[in-house]
Amino acid sequence: MKQIIESHAGRVEAQSRGLGQGSTFTVWLPVLNNNDHLEETGTDFTLMYSLNRILIVDDNADSSFTLGMLLELKGYEVHTRNSGKSALESLSEVNPDIILLDIGMPEMDGYETCRLIRQHPLGSSLCVIALSGYGQGSDKQRSIDAGFNQHLTKPVDLEVLIETISNR
Repeated sequence: MKQIIESHAGRVEAQSRGLGQGSTFTVWLPVLNNNDHLEETGTDFTLMYSLNRILIVDDNADSSFTLGMLLELKGYEVHTRNSGKSALESLSEVNPDIILLDIGMPEMDGYETCRLIRQHPLGSSLCVIALSGYGQGSDKQRSIDAGFNQHLTKPVDLEVLIETISNR
């Protein structure tokens, strides 16, 4: 997690009073200045991001939490789930525009989860992006065959992810 935070110009500090007394971890991340972003791109930042409700599905809770936090700092509404089953159960409640779905999950992998998402009444309108450590050509083809719109390999560059989301 420390590497992910530092790759986004943040820092992590750990403190402890000693053995058996617990630890405190503090994370600092830079805040996007919306006005600077508007001047640089000429894009209506609020409108662009307010339309995107993102569901992150990853069995690694630290990974989904960190990515969710970074996307929230960019203005997205983010929900996380840690299994394919819980993602499917939450589709109608969360009503996401975009799903960022890990492939290598236990019980129900991302391929099967994506196939089942596509069978859901909302499934045909969703943008489903694979975020996976699997990055071979055959992995990417298998993602397309399962119904994913895009396949990005971890660790994903945040700006590449945002560009992918923006161009969906």
